Amino acid sequence: MKHLLPQNWSNQSLAGRSVAQLAIQSWWFHPTAWRELASSLRTLRWLALTVILIFLIAVAAEAVAGLLELRETISPETAAWFRVSKDWSLFEMIGYGELLAAAVFLFLTAQILQSKLHYYLSALTTFLVLDDSLQLHERAGEKIGSQFFQATAALRAQDLGELSYFIVVILVALAFLVWSIRVSTNHQRAQCFFLLLPLAFIAMSSTGLDLLHALVPKDNRLLGGAVAIVEDGSELLGFGILLLVAVAQWKLTRRTVK
Repeated sequence: MKHLLPQNWSNQSLAGRSVAQLAIQSWWFHPTAWRELASSLRTLRWLALTVILIFLIAVAAEAVAGLLELRETISPETAAWFRVSKDWSLFEMIGYGELLAAAVFLFLTAQILQSKLHYYLSALTTFLVLDDSLQLHERAGEKIGSQFFQATAALRAQDLGELSYFIVVILVALAFLVWSIRVSTNHQRAQCFFLLLPLAFIAMSSTGLDLLHALVPKDNRLLGGAVAIVEDGSELLGFGILLLVAVAQWKLTRRTVK
C-alpha cells in the first residue's frame, strides 16, 4: 500500500508526536485514501443494498408493529419480535450479526497489517455486542444509580447510572484509542479513520439518543415510539455501515498486500 502514501510520508510509527499532530499531519484526509475505499466499496454493491434494505424494513416494521400494538390488534409479545427497539428481537439479532461480522473482518485485517489499532477496533466492536446483548449497561446503571444517584423530575436514578457508565466506558475506550493511534503507522491510521466514523455514529445513537429517549414521558407512547425508531434504526444503520467499511478495507488490504 506504499503507493497510496504521499511521497513526503514514510510508513513508520510516529509515537513521539502528539495525537493532535498525528490527526493533522497523517494522510487521513489524503484524497487517494477516499478513492481507494470508494473503489473497494463499489465491489460490494449487493452488500450495501442489503444493509440499506434491512434498515428500511426494520424502520417500517418498528412503526407498523408499534401502531398495531397501540391499537391492540396484535399482542405485545408478537409486536416485540418485529421491533428493533426490543431486546432480542429479529432485527436486533441481525444487528448483532452485522457487528460480529465486522469484528471478524477487522481482526482479519489486523492480522494482515499486524495493526494494534485494528485489533483494538475489533475488540471494541465485540464489546459493543456483549454490552448490548447482555445488557451490561442496564445492569451497571441500575447498581450505580441505586448507590450514588436519586431520581430527578426528568431522569430515573438508573438513567443517571447508565450515563455515568457510558462516560467511564467512553473515557477508557478513548485512552486505548489514543495509545493505539500513537503506536500505529500512517497507513494503519488512515484505514482506521474511516472505521471511526461509523463507530462515532453508533456511539451517538446509543448514548445521545438513548438519553433523549429517557426524557420522553412514559405515558406518551406515540412520541416514545418515534424516538425509538430514530434511536434504534440509526444504530442498526451504523452497524451495517461499519460492516461495509470493514469488509471493503479487508478486501483492499488483501489485494494491496499481495
